[in-house]
Amino acid sequence: MEEIWKPCYRYEGIYVVSNHGRVARILNEDTMSETRSPYRNCYGHWMISLRYGGISHECTICVLVAHAHLNVVWEDAFYVQHIDENKDNNSVDNLEPSESRVNHPGENRLLSPRQWRTRWTKNAEVAR
Repeated sequence: MEEIWKPCYRYEGIYVVSNHGRVARILNEDTMSETRSPYRNCYGHWMISLRYGGISHECTICVLVAHAHLNVVWEDAFYVQHIDENKDNNSVDNLEPSESRVNHPGENRLLSPRQWRTRWTKNAEVAR
């Protein structure tokens, strides 16, 4: 499949994302530089830090790919599901929009019920 580059949502003219799951910064009209600092979040998804105007925003690469290449409105589907449950495969063919994290069966296996309960209790205590 040919690699197609499209602008990142809210970062048009600064960053582009490919249908293979790569993110690059636009240097000038003819040149772009692939970003070098992706990292994994606690759920195993690849994240990237996009900078604009001195402010850094953390974005999930699969979400950037889905919104650029699947023409999904950002506010309608913030979660993206990997069809083959392989979070290393951020190709557009492997992604589909999801309404909530409940539709991510693989993520629920990462934490045991006790870990989920502990996380929820800690968050509830902070909210008080």
